[in-house]
Amino acid sequence: MTGFRSFVTLSQILHLPLLLQIIHNLLHILRAIFGADLLAEGRQLPGYEELTGLSGHKPWECVGELAESSLALLLLAGRPEWADHHVVKALAPRLRPKMPDMERVREEFLTPSDNHRLPVRFKDMMDAYIRGG
Repeated sequence: MTGFRSFVTLSQILHLPLLLQIIHNLLHILRAIFGADLLAEGRQLPGYEELTGLSGHKPWECVGELAESSLALLLLAGRPEWADHHVVKALAPRLRPKMPDMERVREEFLTPSDNHRLPVRFKDMMDAYIRGG
């Protein structure tokens, strides 16, 4: 990983199925907030290109690493409910060649880490939830 991260990212502490379920549930909330599905809008493409490192520069530090954003988009591309969204369909073919070892990147970003500042109480609650307890 490049750069310094003082806080854990969501993908470092959550398992992928849980994260994808959260994203799926949030889609309805985000549509209500923004009035649209931002992954379905072509005018959003330049912003996602920057988030994934395909153009310009990553606009904010808090959105994670370029590889992390690219991985998230490629994982969405592999899911039928997301694959036809305009942004996903446009960027996935451009991102795949830049990430030939997707499984290694997935392991790096989606394996829970003990290097975080999450309070013990919340980490224990999350661990119990992930274990199904």
